[in-house]
Amino acid sequence: MDDIFEQCKKRQQEGLVQYGEFDPENDDRCMYTEMEEELLDVINYAYFEILKIRKLKINKIAIEK
Repeated sequence: MDDIFEQCKKRQQEGLVQYGEFDPENDDRCMYTEMEEELLDVINYAYFEILKIRKLKINKIAIEK
């Protein structure tokens, strides 16, 4: 689990380099919209991974027959 937190910290550092220090009073981004867009990406990644796994299972079953 520590590796997950380390990855989060790394991403925050990358964001700091790309966007600068987070200033909630002057940041005009809508974090809800940002979050929603990222979650939609996660859903797409999961969908494509499921398709890939299913395809691999189908191919494995076909080879075993």
